[in-house]
Amino acid sequence: MLRNLQKVFIGSSQLPNDYPVTAIGDSVAITFDNDNQDVVVVSTFKNKTNSR
Repeated sequence: MLRNLQKVFIGSSQLPNDYPVTAIGDSVAITFDNDNQDVVVVSTFKNKTNSR
């Protein structure tokens, strides 16, 4: 859970199509490098709420 984490997560256009249609409250799985920066680049993204 990432609540109250003061970071900005960004993703590239290389991430799956479900990235831009994810809504607040959806369950997602992401991977990222935790390098203690305020802006974090997401490596992988999966919306578990909208899975097909």
